[in-house]
Amino acid sequence: MITLTLTPRECELIRQWFEAVREHSGHWGDGMATTPDEDIVFGKIERAGACQFHPHHLEVIVQWAETSIHTAITPDEYALLDKIFHALGRDISGLNLQKPF
Repeated sequence: MITLTLTPRECELIRQWFEAVREHSGHWGDGMATTPDEDIVFGKIERAGACQFHPHHLEVIVQWAETSIHTAITPDEYALLDKIFHALGRDISGLNLQKPF
């Protein structure tokens, strides 16, 4: 498990990334269904503070970001992704921003 301390703003960014993916990609039918892994991530980001993440769940967050950010990344998004990549032992230069939906 990886301990990551998240601010309220970082928790909100993660939720925004998921919402963008869900809204624009036809995620699981009408977009209202979530996978068990997504539910686990949501449970962990309900409140800011220190959270224990399995590396797979951090990868899920990275996938949401890569799919929803596209080409422009804000300083807040960059800082959060850098934190996640560092926790995973990866370099943020490996970020793979996807083309718009």
